[in-house]
Amino acid sequence: MSTAVLIDPGRKTRPTEEELLTPVVEARYEIVNGQQVEIPPMSIRAGTVASRLTTKLNEFADRRRLGEAFTEMLIQVPVPEDEGRNRRPDAFFVCYPISKDVSPEDPDVNAWAVIPDLAIEVTSPTDRAEDQREKVLEYLNLGVRCVWVVYPRLGLVDVYEPQSPARTFGPGGVLPGDPVLPGLEIHLPDLFRPIGAPSS
Repeated sequence: MSTAVLIDPGRKTRPTEEELLTPVVEARYEIVNGQQVEIPPMSIRAGTVASRLTTKLNEFADRRRLGEAFTEMLIQVPVPEDEGRNRRPDAFFVCYPISKDVSPEDPDVNAWAVIPDLAIEVTSPTDRAEDQREKVLEYLNLGVRCVWVVYPRLGLVDVYEPQSPARTFGPGGVLPGDPVLPGLEIHLPDLFRPIGAPSS
């Protein structure tokens, strides 16, 4: 998430120290029915977990040339009755090879027409269960092979796959990467540990 200080270019006086030191936080949003819908910022705990997950996915996948993980990027979700829908998973993984049909010709566009193989939502205290479930259903209907809904405060991860019952991992257990990243094992105590250097 980026910050910017808004200063009126037409003003005659110098900005105050308080104005210079007060950041304006860029809004996070999704597109639903063609309308920009602001979504609450992630909590510190949720942001930390999302960052750790992305790092673990990329470390595992890079060595094996399996694909790449991304964070908070808009993806296009085609919904027939909707005038336009973009979702912003907290993290997602796309397997190689990435189809030329979905590789963005302009990497600076704000929404990618790609179907992730794995979509991840990390819950914050402001998230509503109904909204999370709606996203899970959208991802699975889109063709996402696996969806993780992560609950940092509880130390749990719910795993959803098409045509399969949901599974729950944790607390204190191991989250497997299959079916998207077979062989990957994420130790949940390490994922959910407090911010700071891990204990030896």
